[in-house]
Amino acid sequence: MADAKQDNQQPAESKSGVVITNYKNEKIELDSSVVIDFAIHESLNDNVIHGEITILDIGGFEERVPIIGQERINIRFGSKELNNVPIQNKHFVIYNMSPKLIDESRKQAYVLYFVSEEYIANLKFKVSRSYKDFGYEIVSDIYHEFIKSRVTFQKPLFGYEKDNSDSTLFQMQMVMGMFRPFECINLVAKKSVSGRGSTIGAKFLFYENKDGFNFKTIDTLMQPKTSVQDLETYEGESTLANVNKSKQLQFEENPIVDKYILMPANAMSEGDIFDLSSESNIITSFKFESTFNVIANLVGGMYNSRLLTYDPITMRVGAIDNEGAYASTSGSTKATRKSSVRQKFYDLDYLQRFDQFTHNFGSANPLINRDHFAYGSPEASYKYVTTNFERDARKQVKILSKDMGEETNYDFQSERWLLPNNSKNRQLKNIVLSIRVPGNHTRTVGDIVNIDLPSSHFANEKHRYYSGNYLITELSHKIVGDSYYMDMKLVKDNLTEKLYEPPTVIREEGALEGELTTSTSSSVPGGGGSLTSPEANTPRKIGYLEGQGTLT
Repeated sequence: MADAKQDNQQPAESKSGVVITNYKNEKIELDSSVVIDFAIHESLNDNVIHGEITILDIGGFEERVPIIGQERINIRFGSKELNNVPIQNKHFVIYNMSPKLIDESRKQAYVLYFVSEEYIANLKFKVSRSYKDFGYEIVSDIYHEFIKSRVTFQKPLFGYEKDNSDSTLFQMQMVMGMFRPFECINLVAKKSVSGRGSTIGAKFLFYENKDGFNFKTIDTLMQPKTSVQDLETYEGESTLANVNKSKQLQFEENPIVDKYILMPANAMSEGDIFDLSSESNIITSFKFESTFNVIANLVGGMYNSRLLTYDPITMRVGAIDNEGAYASTSGSTKATRKSSVRQKFYDLDYLQRFDQFTHNFGSANPLINRDHFAYGSPEASYKYVTTNFERDARKQVKILSKDMGEETNYDFQSERWLLPNNSKNRQLKNIVLSIRVPGNHTRTVGDIVNIDLPSSHFANEKHRYYSGNYLITELSHKIVGDSYYMDMKLVKDNLTEKLYEPPTVIREEGALEGELTTSTSSSVPGGGGSLTSPEANTPRKIGYLEGQGTLT
């Protein structure tokens, strides 16, 4: 969809202040005439906040301070409309300067680039140690020892407490061999499985927002929940039983922090009704960055995917009796050492497991239906990885572990996170909306907002598929003079209205060629993959003109 602008809407009025501290620890407050503009960027995909400020140097400021790459900058900003809410007060370090532009009057302009000091600490130190802990414990140890203790203005870390709703489900054994702290944390986030009650797709993120650093799942952001008792490891019980025990979770009453509306050109025509209670909630401009990408979804494993595991110690290929796996269609038998087992794959089917993913708060419907031409083949995204999951789960190993005083089993966890996370990543890259709205310093990445998109063609109707709740994944606070506006990137992993779903037809065992039985797809116990795929569908008419036959 093309860009759309509403130039009649004005940005919010800002209040701001900028102070630079030089290498001698002298504080210099910049006059508003010196600061042309500045921007502060947050993202769920970035570990830290960063930004830039444009300076109009009319009196040799750069020479007098001087600016040599050893400066700190303090930026305070907010919207004048929100007088009862404290403004943001952020501290950064300056790490780069753009080339200077000098005019005939010897005035010069340049851009100073700044970043959270934690990023510099991340580059200065390396982690070289091994861990046998839960993911949130590893993250907490690395952050507090290598990051928080090495900066001037310390920030809290949310999501690492044992009793929080995002604690990791399984302990991990990891060796950090001279990795940067953020590399270590991102590796833990990638392989962690949430204990908050979500069955699949609980992808962890490590990011900084206006409140501090966060180690949270995308599930928690999309559907915020709280829990009195969180889930850890229950010895001798299956994964599904563990997950069921963790479902003592409650939805927050109203996780939607704000509502934004796109006003069409004829919004004020007679009979149209719009919520205009606040001009700060009117979208100034918008653009759909993406609505779908079939090829990327297919290759990336959103629709279907398959995982085959290999244990280099037992020489076993495939799963044995693990939940989430099912026997290969070939039915072949693989001999491994002294045992003969039936090879099993881990398959993921998007439509069968749609309800097991966490989606944007509110009602959610799949992005496709079973008629989609790219749906139905797990070989489209095939992964082959090593594992020790089955070996560690064997009874005799458990007994030995208890005798040795170590009752915890450690594994690579690829079976638990690889396929769901790949699918979830692609789900979040389909419907991507960029908007510009008046500034609000209380907004931050991870917030859920409601987007009201009136129909461009039908009066008093909303867009049937793209209106609804979105997750803020990127946010830029931009202040130009006294004007304050925000650029936000929003994602929606589902459709508001359900697509037409054709009946599934399968052949019963022993049926003659052409004999079909209507049925719905069944899921494999434990969340396995598709047992059947539509072998035939009843053709449906797209349109019909009386007296002229079927449209083709």
